[in-house]
Amino acid sequence: MLNFLTNQIHLEYNFLNQLKTNVKKFPKIYQFLAEFIAPVHISKKNLRQIIKEIESQDKIGLNIGSGVTNYSSKILNFDLQPFPNVEVIGDLFNLPFKDSSFDYVFSIFVLEHVPNPELAIEEMHRVLKPGGVCYAFIPFIQGYHAAPNDYLRFTSKGVEHYFYKFDILKNRGIGPTSGTLWILQEYLAILLSFNSKTIHFIIHTLIMVISFPIKYLDIILSKFYLSQNIASVNEVMVRKK
Repeated sequence: MLNFLTNQIHLEYNFLNQLKTNVKKFPKIYQFLAEFIAPVHISKKNLRQIIKEIESQDKIGLNIGSGVTNYSSKILNFDLQPFPNVEVIGDLFNLPFKDSSFDYVFSIFVLEHVPNPELAIEEMHRVLKPGGVCYAFIPFIQGYHAAPNDYLRFTSKGVEHYFYKFDILKNRGIGPTSGTLWILQEYLAILLSFNSKTIHFIIHTLIMVISFPIKYLDIILSKFYLSQNIASVNEVMVRKK
């Protein structure tokens, strides 16, 4: 009986991972779902500002763990897997670039998916030019989301610890509603799933579709200083010394 249940869970995990992979073959659909249906709302004002700076000046960026995103022709897309828009495939712990190659490095929801973030951050530091900037979104309160694995979360103090070689320009927790909503959606799906991964997936999807507008309360609440205590995400901007 135990072996049957274990095999069933394994099959269901494979189904969900395959579904995610298939959706990523259609970047616009995937980005729409990630932007609007997913429980996290974050302002991308600073990200857009950096992209404009890169495009208007003689600068070059590297988007690590880019997935299907494509910010600019002057930002190289790097990932472990050959998703649409990926230009270079490789290992985050051994980036195939010379020292001091980039003015900017982007790490958007990547570090939670690597088992040794200190090594990944060391590589980001290496490929940045002196004075170069790393811009990152790093989760604090979020449910488990493997892509293909999920290892850790960062507090604001954790950010300071791991990025000790950089000057920290911004380290701000944002998204108190997003963090709470993600956990609540997951809790309700678990509660109503009768321990079935398939039922859990169906219920979780329905709850997300119904409840996602709640996350937009973060447009207001993310401006409250104490919202960092239950923030969904740390917005991080650091400069290479």
